[in-house]
Amino acid sequence: MNRAEEILIRPERHADRDQVETVHRAAFEGEGEAALVRALRELPVYLPELSLVAVESTRVVAHIVLSRARLRAAGGEREVLVLGPEAVLPSRSHRGIGARLLREALGRAREMGYPAVVEAGRPGYFRAQGFRPADHWGLTVSLPLEAALVSAVELVPDALTDGGLVVFPEPFHRLFGHR
Repeated sequence: MNRAEEILIRPERHADRDQVETVHRAAFEGEGEAALVRALRELPVYLPELSLVAVESTRVVAHIVLSRARLRAAGGEREVLVLGPEAVLPSRSHRGIGARLLREALGRAREMGYPAVVEAGRPGYFRAQGFRPADHWGLTVSLPLEAALVSAVELVPDALTDGGLVVFPEPFHRLFGHR
């Protein structure tokens, strides 16, 4: 049995919050992403069932959160999900834990009926996990980022065909700056 198989993935619990913050601070070497998670929890865009942790023994070693966002397209406005942040403790990275956590989050989002997930800032990692460049669909984002830094994945075929503007929740704007 490999190490990733010994990991339990489950929704985050209130008691996990300190460990989740520790994971984000260690993975990103700062406070920004931990503050983003705290801020998202306070908003209606937060989905507790899509804030997942990977637990090894009794220790949280990774966390991912998907939040609701708006996609403004020619065909109208609809809801999509934005990913972020996702973090794995540096001592547990490169063991498949993050990929497994991502697959679980995407599977749950698909089961809940969400059409697509957009991520900003880590295209290399997410494209290796099946995401495509956002400009493939003509997507732009409300964050001050180059198009090359944004990726997306359809959970429902043709969900992003009309392209459009993905409006990220306000806490992302504080992390990335305003546009």
